[in-house]
Amino acid sequence: MNFFRNRLVVLGLVLLATVLLYLLLPSMRQGSMEPSLEVQQRMGLIAASPPPPPPNSINITVRTGQLPGDPPLFFREALPVDSAGRQIVP
Repeated sequence: MNFFRNRLVVLGLVLLATVLLYLLLPSMRQGSMEPSLEVQQRMGLIAASPPPPPPNSINITVRTGQLPGDPPLFFREALPVDSAGRQIVP
């Protein structure tokens, strides 16, 4: 009986340690290993804002279809088109 109780105590301690490590390790790592957002912005690791789109952006037409076969093959193709709707050949 005493041996069984000791095994339950050890199992409980192991489970408690596992839960504590699961909860505490990510917060400890984030605090010590990763710089704060202000430091990352000063170092240039985080961009302040995305770059603006190019002035003459290209429109893209997406064409989908199905080719016969076993099993049938579905495809999606992106085709750049100009402002008049004509396909631009790369």
